[in-house]
Amino acid sequence: MNSAAMLVAFQGATPSQVPAKIFDFVSNPAAVLALTDRESATAAVLEGTHALIAPMNDETAIAQQIETAFSDAIAGVPIVPMNVDERYA
Repeated sequence: MNSAAMLVAFQGATPSQVPAKIFDFVSNPAAVLALTDRESATAAVLEGTHALIAPMNDETAIAQQIETAFSDAIAGVPIVPMNVDERYA
């Protein structure tokens, strides 16, 4: 995970579940893409972070989030690990 450019977390079986992988990702300097609905517990946990969120069944939204991360990387925008937020430290 330390050398990944993007880490992807998939929604659990229900919208109230938060994938454990999210908490594995917090200290990694990689873009985090969560494939989940905006009304899910995962989205609530990631609110206020630099994580990217897209519905799992929306290919256009997923592509837009990946393009955003790629464009930022090309522009030299540093990736901010989630653990800079006190909630994850």
